[in-house]
Amino acid sequence: MSEATEGLGGVLLELLKRVSPKAAKKLPEQDAQQVVEALLEDAVAQRWITEQMAQVGIRAAEYRNGTATMDLEPAREMVAMWVGACRGLIGTGPNYSETVLTDRVDHLANRGDKVEMGVKVAESTDKYIITVQRDAFGTMTPHEARMKAERRAEELSSEVWGWIIAVNDGAGYDADDLIQIMERLGFPPPPDPDEEKD
Repeated sequence: MSEATEGLGGVLLELLKRVSPKAAKKLPEQDAQQVVEALLEDAVAQRWITEQMAQVGIRAAEYRNGTATMDLEPAREMVAMWVGACRGLIGTGPNYSETVLTDRVDHLANRGDKVEMGVKVAESTDKYIITVQRDAFGTMTPHEARMKAERRAEELSSEVWGWIIAVNDGAGYDADDLIQIMERLGFPPPPDPDEEKD
């Protein structure tokens, strides 16, 4: 209970006594206070939503090749909240965060459907892309797919480097071209086990 709403439960009970004295007797003052606070919270939220929606503007809208796109100008306060949420989710981690949300109502009809938006506060150089994508049982999230691809790349790099070392050491082949290709693609040779012992 805040100071601003303190005592409003009693006011509600007095009004209820005028309309329905029996109902007023069954409602404890503490419960009446909770009802008032819930009603006020809802009213404040509805007012805020109405104010935010009044500030939303449409910059552009088009429909091409079966895809609809719309460029919106959201309310400044709403953008600041989205940016704050993005900063909080990402924190000091990698350049993305994956947060799974569940809702009883599925707003995206097909697996793989997605909605994306970019948000940025004018005073900052940080820009965030928010992607909402429908998931289905048995499918990988983008983060899971990335981690799997990184593991496979590491395994492949390890196998190729193992082959290069074996070929150069005993088979009499020159794998210098392959070494250069691997290094150019960002797969440096693994540490030499003999050097690690020193």
